[in-house]
Amino acid sequence: MADGRRADGERRRQRVKSAIVQATRTGTTISVSGIARQAGVDRTFLLRCRDTSQRGNELILKLR
Repeated sequence: MADGRRADGERRRQRVKSAIVQATRTGTTISVSGIARQAGVDRTFLLRCRDTSQRGNELILKLR
């Protein structure tokens, strides 16, 4: 069961990373809600997951 949960988390992280890359390429406004919606994950997943949260924050700061 733990292996399945880890695999699911990894698939979600990949979808989030893809959503961030796509938003960056298209010039879409990057927000927690927007990325979560596009990736098909809850906003809490983005906030709990350190690597996606950090990457999103870095992009937001870079775009300001």
